[in-house]
Amino acid sequence: MDKILAKQIEGVVDTTSAQVIEGVKSFSDPLHVLNMQDRNFAGMRIDGLFIYWLRDFQQLDDVGNIRLGFDPRTGSFALQQFTKQWENLAL
Repeated sequence: MDKILAKQIEGVVDTTSAQVIEGVKSFSDPLHVLNMQDRNFAGMRIDGLFIYWLRDFQQLDDVGNIRLGFDPRTGSFALQQFTKQWENLAL
């Protein structure tokens, strides 16, 4: 009998108990995590070198959006907020 791949079955992931998923995962597109708690943000997006907290998944450069990651302009780790451009936040 052939093994059925988990991704082919609707609802196969158990969301009520702890799970361990082994292996390396790669994504060809940005990963979106929907926010169900805070209405100020639609959710998180992992894209390139940054994790974004976005008001709208279609607009990365939107006033008030926040990102955390490696800033290639400075060569350092940065927490930034978008105003007219991405600016570092002081911690």
